[in-house]
Amino acid sequence: MTDLYDRAFSLTIGDQEISIQQYIPGKGTEHALRARFTVEKTGSSDPNFAKVEIYNLGESNRRIMQAGSDLATSFAKKKLIYDWPLVISAGYVGSKAQIFSGDIVFCDSRQEGTEWVTIIEAEDGGKQYRSKEISKSFDGPTPVASVLNELAKALGIGLGNSAAKFAAGAEQGYLNFDHGVVLHGFVVKLLDKYVSSAGYKWSIQDSQLQVLGLNEVLLDEIVVLNKGTGLVGSPERGEKGTVTATSLLQPSIKPGRRVDLESRMVNGTYIATTTRVHGDNWGDEWHTVFEGKPL
Repeated sequence: MTDLYDRAFSLTIGDQEISIQQYIPGKGTEHALRARFTVEKTGSSDPNFAKVEIYNLGESNRRIMQAGSDLATSFAKKKLIYDWPLVISAGYVGSKAQIFSGDIVFCDSRQEGTEWVTIIEAEDGGKQYRSKEISKSFDGPTPVASVLNELAKALGIGLGNSAAKFAAGAEQGYLNFDHGVVLHGFVVKLLDKYVSSAGYKWSIQDSQLQVLGLNEVLLDEIVVLNKGTGLVGSPERGEKGTVTATSLLQPSIKPGRRVDLESRMVNGTYIATTTRVHGDNWGDEWHTVFEGKPL
């Protein structure tokens, strides 16, 4: 079990890592800048969302961010995609992990009293989701994996392990392209056609295509959540057996993950369907809130 203390956080914009904090052996973590963040994820095909607020970012970096924002706006007016990635990693010293990877869709710096606040909003696959089209054909028998690879490539994302597993199973009989296939039109509609119509759900998670069945979970390690492993407060029951629970920030809790919940009032196995990670490296916020359905 990882010790859930001594927070770690990093923020990468484009190819530049913003200096938020550093860890000095024997002295602990020194927070150079204050950053507040929220990452919201679902298992649906709608884009995941992240918001970051950086306090008192240097003037030169604020100018760089403003230039990037102006370029993104200019590209959008021309119906082009400006590649401006954002990667957020958070957790604890020795166990920090990526909690978001996507594209910046908004950035602005404003003065609040004596402080400058730079606000960044990003979506996981959002710009590609809305606009990306494809036109490609395959002659003769075509593996499902080849079709998914092309669709993922068109979105600028990778083929996650769950999508690869879906493709391998689909080739066993319930989805075949024995006489070739033509991919033409919006990529998201083609994913709906070939994935959703087979009774599966697809989503973009950290720039990877994820495909899961109705009650299927990711093959990652099961999360056991109780008071000793980070559970905060008491889980709340919802409709149709759903549950909402709060944990100290844990990147491993994400949509599609199996969570074994152990508490005084709620015990059982759940699939995380939505997650909200929020933190403040100068404050008390450092939590993962998830909603799950019974498995």
